[in-house]
Amino acid sequence: MENEIFGPILPIIEIASIGAAIDFINAREKPLALYYFGSNSKTKEEILHSTSSGGVCVNECLFHVTNIDLPFGGVGFSGHSMTHGKYAFHAMTHAKSVLDKGCVNSWPFNVRYPPYTQGNQKLFAFLAKSMNFTQGDAQKAVLAVILLIFAYYIFTYF
Repeated sequence: MENEIFGPILPIIEIASIGAAIDFINAREKPLALYYFGSNSKTKEEILHSTSSGGVCVNECLFHVTNIDLPFGGVGFSGHSMTHGKYAFHAMTHAKSVLDKGCVNSWPFNVRYPPYTQGNQKLFAFLAKSMNFTQGDAQKAVLAVILLIFAYYIFTYF
């Protein structure tokens, strides 16, 4: 019971209560699999919500390993990834996040950088509260306003 068992041995340990069984499970490293046998749905839910393991089988052994629609893998000491179908693909690949801010660092967005004057801090606080869009969207909006002003000027005075 100190190491993982990869063989035809299934230790059975008598426990006085469900609470004691949960304490027994939680006192050790997280298991690769947890098997619950019983028909009491309240007890099943208590075990599912009070323990952590790589996978769980209810009233069954090992069939969660053969189902390619279920992820199979460990948690913590019992493993750090999953196998089977899309779960293996996501576990074995890395989704790279990229934030491309662009090289334009003009007003009002440059208030994030030194010098942190009192005016810049007030402007940054205002922008943080009132603007919920990307810098690129803001630059496009400013450009659109400038173009509208320019178009108004052209059509009004020429």
